[in-house]
Amino acid sequence: MGRKELAFALAMVFGAANIGMEPGARGEELQGRKSVRALLQEACQEISVLKDQLAKLQERLEVLERFRGMAHYRFPRDIELLGQRLPLERRDLWERMDREFLLLVNDVPQVLLWMKRANRYFPIIEKRIEERGLPQDLKFVAIVESSLRPEAKSSAGAVGVWQFIPSTGSLYSLEINEWIDERQDPVKSTDAALAYLQSLKAKFDDWLLALAAYNVGEDRLRREMERQGVSSFYELVLPQETERYIFRIAAAKVILSDPRKYGFDLLPEELYDPLDVKTLEVKLEKGLDLIALARSCGMTYRALKVLNPHIKETWLPKGIYRLYVPRDKADEVAKALKEQMVSASERRERQSSAPLKERWNVKKGAVVHTVRQGETLWDIARNYGVQVRSIQQWNQLSSSDRIAPGQKLFIYASKK
Repeated sequence: MGRKELAFALAMVFGAANIGMEPGARGEELQGRKSVRALLQEACQEISVLKDQLAKLQERLEVLERFRGMAHYRFPRDIELLGQRLPLERRDLWERMDREFLLLVNDVPQVLLWMKRANRYFPIIEKRIEERGLPQDLKFVAIVESSLRPEAKSSAGAVGVWQFIPSTGSLYSLEINEWIDERQDPVKSTDAALAYLQSLKAKFDDWLLALAAYNVGEDRLRREMERQGVSSFYELVLPQETERYIFRIAAAKVILSDPRKYGFDLLPEELYDPLDVKTLEVKLEKGLDLIALARSCGMTYRALKVLNPHIKETWLPKGIYRLYVPRDKADEVAKALKEQMVSASERRERQSSAPLKERWNVKKGAVVHTVRQGETLWDIARNYGVQVRSIQQWNQLSSSDRIAPGQKLFIYASKK
C-alpha cells in the first residue's frame, strides 16, 4: 500500500469520526476500489512490519555504539591462559597483549568468521581435549594457527587446521602422499596436535613454553633457553612471530569467550552448521572412484569432498582409508562400498581361474613395466610409443581404473 492510500485511510477514519459519518460510507463514496476497513488492515500490517524493522535497527545501533565507545578496545586486566595468569601488571607484557588484542578485535570480518567456523569445529576439538584431560584453552591454538581452515597452507609448507609441517605430521601418524594428506583431516589432525602439545608440555613442564615450542620448534626453543640462560617465556628473545604467538592466543580467547562484549553478535542461523557425519574405515582391495561412489548414493562429489578435505584426488588406490559421510547417508555409502568390493573380488576370481595366456594375451615380445611414483598411463604410452587404450586392453583396465606405484603392466611394443 502506498503512502497516499495510507494517508487516505487514516483521513477517512479521523475525518468520518469528526463529522459523525460511518467510516465505511465515506470510504465507499471516495474510494470505490478498496474499503476503508481493508486499507486500515493493510496499514496495521505495515505498521507491525515497521515496528519489527525498527527494533532490529535499534539493536544494530546499540552494537555500533559499543564499537564507538572505548570499552570495545579494552581487555580484562586478569587473564588466564592454560591455567596460568598472565602478569599484565608488568607494563611491557601489557603492551604486548594490548597490541595483539587491538589488532584482532578491530579485524571484524576475521572475528565473525572465527565465530561461524567455531560452531562447526569446536565441538570436535573440545570433545578430544576433554577425552585427554587437557585444558580447553588449547582450542584457541587452532584459531591462531589457521582460523579453523582445513585447507590453510603456509609458505613454510605447514598445512591444515593445526598447521603441521610434513616431518612432524608423519611423526604423529598423519599419512601424507599423492592421494591423501591427513593434516587436512580435522579429526585426525586434532588428535595428532593434542598428542604433540601434550608431549611438549611434558618436555618443558610449562604450557607457555610448550606453545612456543609448537610454533618455533622444540630444538630452536631449547637452544635459545640454554644460550640466553632463562626459562621463562616472557624473558626469552625469540622470533617476532613466536613472541606474539602466546598473546594472540590469549587475545583470541578473550574475544571469543564473550564476543557480544566487543560488539560481535551473530544470530544462530548465521553460524556454520556443525559436522554431522559418520566415520567409515574403508579397506580397499582395488581402486575406488569417489565420483562414481557419490553418484551411486545420490550425492554430488562436491558434497563428499567438502566432508573429506584430506582426500586429494577423485580416486583412491588399494589401501585403508578414513571416509566421512553424512550421517543420513552412512548406510547407503557402506552398501555401495561393499558392492564395489564384492564386484572387484569376483572379477579377480574370474581372472585368476583363467589361463595366464587368456588373462594377459601373453605373446612373444611382451615386457613388464613397473609403474613409478607419479607416472600416468599417458606417460607410459608415450614412453613405449603405444596408445593408452592399448595398454588398457592388454591389462584389462577400464577407462575409470587408475594405476598405482608398483603395479605391473604388460606392454607389447618394440620400443622400451
